[in-house]
Amino acid sequence: DCLVESAKEQASSLSNIIAQATK
Repeated sequence: DCLVESAKEQASSLSNIIAQATK
């Protein structure tokens, strides 16, 4: 469960960075 949650957080932060980079 912890691994899944951390993976979700990393994925969301990654998509956030990508969204900011593609602005």
